[in-house]
Amino acid sequence: MVPEALDPAERLAFVLHDMFGVPFDEIAPIVDRTPAAARQLASRARRRVRGGTPTAMPDRDLNRRRRVVEAFLSSA
Repeated sequence: MVPEALDPAERLAFVLHDMFGVPFDEIAPIVDRTPAAARQLASRARRRVRGGTPTAMPDRDLNRRRRVVEAFLSSA
């Protein structure tokens, strides 16, 4: 599945912004990035969903991944 090709922060920025209309300044603290970096995460995710960029190495930091998932579940 395409969402599995995204790293957790990309997936979160993409889903929150593109599916739920959450502004990047609200997404930024959830993914522990600046609003500009959150915008870039969503942009990169869009390109990957469209097939434009191959998947990079997955995020190996399990604590960070858990925080991102917990933040997503809290906001959902």
